[in-house]
Amino acid sequence: MDSDIKNGKTGPWHVGWGWLIALPLLAVLGAASARKVKQVLHESETDGYKTAHDILRERYAKGELDREEYLEKLNDISL
Repeated sequence: MDSDIKNGKTGPWHVGWGWLIALPLLAVLGAASARKVKQVLHESETDGYKTAHDILRERYAKGELDREEYLEKLNDISL
């Protein structure tokens, strides 16, 4: 045991407690990585995707449609 102290072989890794530090750390890093991957995948699925309501709303906001046309088309796509 004295030779271990002289050689610097003390601490949680040599006592066998290192897993108490490493396991929670790995769990947190794994959860964070999984969350980020899920977020990136979700963003890539919804990028550039517009519903009919979105397109209709944009066209009405740009003035391409008047109120009557907007309401008529809104009624058509809501059925």
